[in-house]
Amino acid sequence: MWVIPPSNFGASLSLFKRPANTIATRDETLSRLVHLSSSMLKRNADLEQRVAELEVELHVWKQAHSVALEASEAHNVQIAALNRQISGLDYFKSNQNPLILCVINGDELVFNRDLLSQGFQGGRLAAQEITKAIAEHLTKEEADLLEAVLSNGVCTHEHFEAFYAGFSQASARFAVVDAGYSKDAAEAKIKEYLQTYTRFPQTIRVFFGGSSS
Repeated sequence: MWVIPPSNFGASLSLFKRPANTIATRDETLSRLVHLSSSMLKRNADLEQRVAELEVELHVWKQAHSVALEASEAHNVQIAALNRQISGLDYFKSNQNPLILCVINGDELVFNRDLLSQGFQGGRLAAQEITKAIAEHLTKEEADLLEAVLSNGVCTHEHFEAFYAGFSQASARFAVVDAGYSKDAAEAKIKEYLQTYTRFPQTIRVFFGGSSS
């Protein structure tokens, strides 16, 4: 048994006091934990917001893909319908390579304003509409044309170029031809096309868009 003299009692108690630096360390640790917790909560909130934004963006892209897929499927249905109608004609029973020619004078017949303003997609839609019109019927030179559509505010230069890119790429058989600078260049080229393709025994129909008058 230890006996501490009264004179030394106060000094002995000091032996059991918690050092001041220990309290400071504890407070600093708690402060760090609170700061870390706040940072994690803010980070989680930012991540949740970003996830929500990405989900919205993904939904938009899914809708756009769905629309493009439906347009492609509709075009394929039109092509299939045209092929069925063609195969049903008696003439094709003796003709293995039938040919249908469609020639449009771009100097006289300008494409619809709404289609031109849609650029690439408008060109594809125009090609689909032409294909559809042909199926239903069976049951100036680029710079001048560009100047005309721009001066009349029909579409922008970028939309014009994209439109013809979409039209030409809609099918391997669709093409936009620069006929030249002379006034009658388009007419002369169309005549050559007609004279060439009408001689083919496979050509059973010719669709000609000559002028707006």
